[in-house]
Amino acid sequence: MFQTRINSFLFLLLVIAISIAVSHARAADALEVDFTTAISRGDLDYTNPATRSEEGMPVGNGRMGSLVWTTPSALKFQINRDDVFAEDSSSVSFPQQDADYASGCGYVDINVVSAGDDVFAGKNFNQHLSIYDGIMTAKGNGLTARILAWNSRDVMAIEIDDQRKHPEPINVDLRMLRYATRYFNSMNWLLTSNHAVIYQTANHYATSQLHIRDDAILLTQRFLEKEFFDSSAIAISVVGRESKQRYLNESTVELSVVPGRGKFTILISSAATFDRNKNVGDLALDELNAAKAKGNFASLASDNAKWWHDFWSKGYVAMHSDDGQADFVGANYLYFLYLMNSSSRGNYPPRFGGMLWYTTGDMRRWGSEYWHANTDAYYRDLMPSGHVELMDPFFSMYFGMYDAAALAAQQQWDSKGIYIPEVTFFNGPEAIPDNLVQEFQDLFLARKPYSEASSNFLAYVQTKNNLNSRYNFLSFGSYVNGVYYAPTKGAGIFGHCTHFLSGMGGIALEFWQRYEFTGDKQFLRDKAYPMIKGVAEFYANFPNLKKESDGKYHIYHVNDIESDWDSQDTRSELRAMRTACSAAIRASQILGVDEELRPKWQDIADNLAEPAKGSGDRGDFSEKNKNYSREVTEEAEAASGIILPPHNNSSTNSEPRPAMQKTNAPSTESNETNTVPAGRRNRDDRVFGNFVGEGPGAIEPLGSEPQLKRRFLGFNMTGDFIDTTGIGGAQIFRNRLRLREGPGAIDAEHIGGLAFGIHESLLTSAVSNSVAESTIQIFPAWPKDWTVNFKLLARGGTIVTAAQQNGKVLAVKLEPTMAGTINLKNPWGSAPVKVSRGSKSETLSGETLTLATRPGEAIRIDPE
Repeated sequence: MFQTRINSFLFLLLVIAISIAVSHARAADALEVDFTTAISRGDLDYTNPATRSEEGMPVGNGRMGSLVWTTPSALKFQINRDDVFAEDSSSVSFPQQDADYASGCGYVDINVVSAGDDVFAGKNFNQHLSIYDGIMTAKGNGLTARILAWNSRDVMAIEIDDQRKHPEPINVDLRMLRYATRYFNSMNWLLTSNHAVIYQTANHYATSQLHIRDDAILLTQRFLEKEFFDSSAIAISVVGRESKQRYLNESTVELSVVPGRGKFTILISSAATFDRNKNVGDLALDELNAAKAKGNFASLASDNAKWWHDFWSKGYVAMHSDDGQADFVGANYLYFLYLMNSSSRGNYPPRFGGMLWYTTGDMRRWGSEYWHANTDAYYRDLMPSGHVELMDPFFSMYFGMYDAAALAAQQQWDSKGIYIPEVTFFNGPEAIPDNLVQEFQDLFLARKPYSEASSNFLAYVQTKNNLNSRYNFLSFGSYVNGVYYAPTKGAGIFGHCTHFLSGMGGIALEFWQRYEFTGDKQFLRDKAYPMIKGVAEFYANFPNLKKESDGKYHIYHVNDIESDWDSQDTRSELRAMRTACSAAIRASQILGVDEELRPKWQDIADNLAEPAKGSGDRGDFSEKNKNYSREVTEEAEAASGIILPPHNNSSTNSEPRPAMQKTNAPSTESNETNTVPAGRRNRDDRVFGNFVGEGPGAIEPLGSEPQLKRRFLGFNMTGDFIDTTGIGGAQIFRNRLRLREGPGAIDAEHIGGLAFGIHESLLTSAVSNSVAESTIQIFPAWPKDWTVNFKLLARGGTIVTAAQQNGKVLAVKLEPTMAGTINLKNPWGSAPVKVSRGSKSETLSGETLTLATRPGEAIRIDPE
């Protein structure tokens, strides 16, 4: 018996020893990552409250979201959705710039203090966002709140843990975004008795209504103009504590929670629909009831943690350096993925300025439209992240406007295919009245001078938003004797975006690249090819594209992006034509269609003219137009009695620039020095960050390879752009969001550009037409003293995991999703490597490792 016990004890020791050995072996695997530690580097942590609403922490599920910020007595939200639009392209009610709006559903204030001590203030304050778990926590004096956006349904959940000695009632106020008392014939008593308000703008009506239903409080919105309709709702209820609902005033409905120590949960749901036959309040209540059925906050948090952990396991970049600079760059990259997963899972992409993080009600600098160049800053190189699904809103919106874009190509440009304006509403261009079609063509194709425009044309365009590409020849307007009037920019029918056609070439390329990365032939046939062909056919039939006696195709009366108005053979248009025609040829060959169209596409791609010398002309603005913004502000000052500091609305602001937010960067002596020379244009010298400007924020690299590192560290520059006085100075907040494009217009374009640079510096790839054969290179341009582990997606549908430390590649894993051949550039030069597939292994060598693949296998490559 004793011997048996000894043997059992020895066996147990052996098992423990083996377990420890296996554990150490696993920990030593260069490709394994401690996700909790690695991903948490992207967390946000505030030890003092946000100084303004735009500095709140973002919480969203990809369709609805809010920044969460605090006052000493409350948690604050503005609930936004990606599918809420107050108007579409048919609107005639918002000709004035920045007046059209979208996304906002309502304000929510969770007031935790009545007459007692402040909660979210003092030494006990902490606000933390865990991007690995998708949970934000706000701690104060005796009270803690945990907040999440449930991935399964459109619900945000707030768990309140009140441990104060003397708990107070907690009042949840749901407030309208717009309130106005106006006279409507025969309607005012009906509106008042139903807790409703109508806000009218020309032909547009926005109705906000408060409700108490089914133990919940609701706020609904209805937007109506002629045939356009959209609606939204917010519903709020409490789980785990008694509460009472009441109408607080004309614009607020309140849910009051009885005081008590312990935990309870506040649920905030939202919904939206374009269907006027659906009750949007019912839809929001359905979302709310689904969350209630889960039981409590812990169940929702468990669901969300699994969802977020699965998200991170599919694609990540984890980096570190002893000086902290790699950690800083990596934190911003991970945070960008968090932002996109929190805001890019609906039918429409988040709009570039504000995303789902608006806090300023309906105020929209640049209005509610989409600029492709700015949207592209988020989506340009997102597919390599491994999260292809985050591209879906981009594809959904642009493909959704296909019919409108086809009509626009014919009506406005007398061409075939599709025309997607650089600046457009979510549903694409509106139909031009039949009696104006010919005149639109004659003016935009420069067949007749603008001075001969008819009175019907001039009257029609004055009802349209001048930021839209089609009407961007108009400058900012003003009211003259009570009538709104927008003058031209001084160049007739030409403006910044009127003849900027090339953005749609970038859109076509994104559709093509989805096929390259996934091999999804169904997507190529049903969605990508129609878009690619549409753009190629637009150019092939464009009346101002002509093959001249030199055998070259020349394009006339176009812009170079927003410059070189009314020019020919501009770089941007030549590049877009070559891109679209080449992609159309490849896609049609794969699908076996439109063989008869290929010769023309090939002829264009092969015989484009050389770029003409650019003028840099951006229009002949009059002094009045230049000073319009100043004049309007001075008029507002006179009306309000508030005198503001001197104005400077130019893009080169001579005012002192604000210091960089030091909380965003490692501590270095030169944090506030812009070390990136102005005017650099060489690709190898450009910083990785879209639209970073030349403001403060670049960090002086430490260690070796400073030029390479400067490309990563320069992304943090802000740069002056629009109304720096009005925004309180261009800056990057502690939440890593940037403010430089006007009040409320926070953006993440700079870290979107950084993500692009990280992807192309870690992994490059190319594929054959069939996507069956791919070429892959890892670490083409990565700092040698930045340790990094990554899991990214290569063209050809191969998931690539790799690690580098001290300039040495440690290991590589390839996980193909389709059968074919991978040509991997040997990460160890031409040295022998061990290639393992399950229990089988072989040795290969040479500069290129050619590997036959089958879907679902894992190929491990280690140095011999």
